[in-house]
Amino acid sequence: MRAYLSLLLASGIAALGQRHAGTFSDPPSSERIRFRYWLPDASVDPEVVKADVKSVGSVGGGGLEFLAFFEYGGHVGSMPSGADWTKYNFGTPSFQNLFRAALKAHHENYLVMDFPIGPNQGQGVPAETTEDGLQLDLVPFTAQVPRNGVFNGKIPGWGTGDLIAFTSALVLQEDSHSFQAQDKFSVKNVTYGEYTLREASLDDHTQHVDKKSGKAALNLPSVSKGTHYRVFAFYQKKSLNKNLDFTPDVKMEDNMFRNGSYAVDHFSAAGGQAIARFWEKHILANGVKDLLISAGNYAWEDSVEVVSNITWSQSFPKRYQSRFGQSINRYLPLFVFKQNNLSLQPADPGNFHCMLENEIQTNRYLNNFHLIVADGYAEYLLSLRSWAKTFLGKELSVQPAYNLPMDMSGAIPLVDAPECESFGFKDDIDLYRRFVGPAQLSGKRVISNELGAIPMTAYQYTIPRMLFSMNRGFAAGVNQYVLHGGAYTGNYYGTTWPGHTGFAYLFSEAWSEKQPAWHNGLKDALDYAARLSHVLRQGVPKIDVVRYSKESITNITTRPAPADLVKDGWSYTYISPDNFRLRSLEVSDRQLAPTGPAWGAMSIDASESLTIDAVKRLRTFAKSGFPIILSGGSPGFYPVGQDKVEDFQHQLSALKVSANVYQVGAGNVSQHLTHLGLTPRVQGKTKGTWYTTWYEAGDIDYAFAYNDVHDSAGELILSTCSTPYFYDAWTGQRAPVLVYHQEHGKTIIPLSLSGNQTVIIACSKKLSKEIPTPRRHVVFAPPNVIGTASTSRFSILLHVGHSDSIQTACLDNGEKITIDGTAVPQQFQLQNWNLTVERWEKPKNFSDASVIATKRNTTHILSKLESWDQLPALVNASGVGHYSTTFDWPLSMVPTTMWNYLRGLLSKIRTAGSVPFPVQAGMPLLPTEVGLTGPVTLTPFK
Repeated sequence: MRAYLSLLLASGIAALGQRHAGTFSDPPSSERIRFRYWLPDASVDPEVVKADVKSVGSVGGGGLEFLAFFEYGGHVGSMPSGADWTKYNFGTPSFQNLFRAALKAHHENYLVMDFPIGPNQGQGVPAETTEDGLQLDLVPFTAQVPRNGVFNGKIPGWGTGDLIAFTSALVLQEDSHSFQAQDKFSVKNVTYGEYTLREASLDDHTQHVDKKSGKAALNLPSVSKGTHYRVFAFYQKKSLNKNLDFTPDVKMEDNMFRNGSYAVDHFSAAGGQAIARFWEKHILANGVKDLLISAGNYAWEDSVEVVSNITWSQSFPKRYQSRFGQSINRYLPLFVFKQNNLSLQPADPGNFHCMLENEIQTNRYLNNFHLIVADGYAEYLLSLRSWAKTFLGKELSVQPAYNLPMDMSGAIPLVDAPECESFGFKDDIDLYRRFVGPAQLSGKRVISNELGAIPMTAYQYTIPRMLFSMNRGFAAGVNQYVLHGGAYTGNYYGTTWPGHTGFAYLFSEAWSEKQPAWHNGLKDALDYAARLSHVLRQGVPKIDVVRYSKESITNITTRPAPADLVKDGWSYTYISPDNFRLRSLEVSDRQLAPTGPAWGAMSIDASESLTIDAVKRLRTFAKSGFPIILSGGSPGFYPVGQDKVEDFQHQLSALKVSANVYQVGAGNVSQHLTHLGLTPRVQGKTKGTWYTTWYEAGDIDYAFAYNDVHDSAGELILSTCSTPYFYDAWTGQRAPVLVYHQEHGKTIIPLSLSGNQTVIIACSKKLSKEIPTPRRHVVFAPPNVIGTASTSRFSILLHVGHSDSIQTACLDNGEKITIDGTAVPQQFQLQNWNLTVERWEKPKNFSDASVIATKRNTTHILSKLESWDQLPALVNASGVGHYSTTFDWPLSMVPTTMWNYLRGLLSKIRTAGSVPFPVQAGMPLLPTEVGLTGPVTLTPFK
């Protein structure tokens, strides 16, 4: 950090972190939710941008992820009439000025700003087509050789690019296959040829091709009926794929920015260097660098959303030769099918699919290829990370390896703040744990999540839905959220009220003060999230069990979670053998990675596959005293390099008979963990499902628990006898737990949790100096004790609800306390509500997108509480509902989403000149549930 101190002093800008350290009650900006801000282009009003930044801070946000959107790079919507994406492109003087204004606004409001490394998802930067480091593609061609084996002429595809390889192979079997796949917004019929090749016949003829004419002469063996030879040609070329693509107007300046922005090579350092050169030349001048050092947070890149024929970089042949001792050329036909962008190109997997007659050998070469893809991607990430650190003093956050033909687990440790997403991971706790495991093992303090991108829910995304997704990530170990996304609130070309909406209404959400929830509930939710993030960044997460998982290509699809571990309250995460190289992965005191997750055991399902190196490492773990449990049978062989099946079987047999290695039936891992004398660090004993994690932070340990969908009650058992304290993430208050008992080195706390509720309990012998803590506590309380409080070291208050008889509570010194709830009224439901609706509607000038809304009030009498879509007078209304009853009860205020009102206007609405996607797609525009729904139950206590 010394290298940057002089810059800060010279510019007179104080580091933000020094001015706002933060506490649990009021966490710093760096621990608060940021908004992915859809900047239409750099022509927008900087005063509006600064106001949007300030507004984010006013509702408890931490700042913006300042994304130059350009209608998703021109891929969902195009440059609207009147806009000039050449003049206002990423990196232009206009962009630099706006970027500076945004940074300054963050600094002035004590916020922090993430900065995408390029426009759109950050996959590249504006460049000349001759620039080094742009994305490369490998384009394949094939042709059948006559049965006499003679090929004489120009090789297929000549002139496409630089020839990398010209090969041949004997085809033992040929088939044609068809399937249907999603192609953007429609379904496409895909047909491809499938060739089974004889491995011994694979041959490289690249040296026999005339470099000028592209002709070659081959005399291959004649073949029997039903077989034939094929030749394959592979050409390397710049893809010139764009992460910002638009058709420039003839009046626009003729310069580099006219080309939009090109994707860079993600599989070598050259791609990262191209990005660094661009930033240093076009953005980090005129005071921007100093401001970025002060108010900037993460350099960021989204999931890799670029397409190709075959994932490729110029370094691959050399990498393959160096790693496996053989040329890649012979095996290139095997790398044609489904080796590009797996998420974006399901309908473009490749024109042909080659495999060997031996499945193990096919998988071997594919696994080899995926390893060099991962090696190249690692070089790219490390080049970016090094530049961000050395040049700016900033860390790198990336959604690593999404969509790419490689194992994501190996890439996660390579960035400072790896990011997953609620959309791709489907709010699935088990899937999140596959991501979190490698991150925690590699000591990542921040594990980020892009939250809230849900198709077809623009202006329909509610705070409860946000909290549901958020809590499931927290339960897995996620501790940072970036909301998808924040809206620019000013006017923009071709845009009507309610304003610019990213993705043309395809995804949620356009967060801004044009949402009724912005000043009516959102701050409570963001403060809650910040406090949870604050706690989950304290100390080191300690996990009970690690599960082995190896995939050649990461498949982010929902699969069954280990039901026995979940049911019995064990925390667990996953790691891959790609993580076995991390220095923290050692055994001490029968724990794996003792300074990190400190796993107590590893389980390996029979459905998994092991490399020989992995088996050897597992034997080392077991020899050091670490328990390994093989569940449901023997795992399979993962072929790579020169590994042989025979050697694998020998190593696996040796592993099975090793001390500390156990074999159990499927679903019996939890039972055997108990047999080994292990217990969860935090265990929920309940008929529901509680997900738990334990965090150790010096003098304070933290227990986190999340109750799944349904209400449930039970006991939370903590492996400590320190004094427990509730940390209330909703209020920021800390208070001693007053009902619990301790035995056998454990603390048992009775809890009743609502669905989707979390709880944080801190355990410490020193917190009593900060938090008034009574000398005594209750070890048993009857069910009608519904709450507790304390005002000093000498008092305990019990909130007593109704009971039909007198009950007894017991203190830790054995003293019994009489609890009389017979005179307390029973709980009852509130009815006959008065509802005043503050309707949010379009302005008189529908083209003025800067207006929040025109507001008017209507009143309604409700005999029972129902969603507004069930009330004829409100089915098309949006806004804020003010609820009250004749009972002496605080006023209830409930914001709605804007959807029910907007759906009636959607055909007239425009965003950046585009018709909202739901209208384009002809989808039904149905109302959503909003408002206060009943019944509301009042529970008296004394």
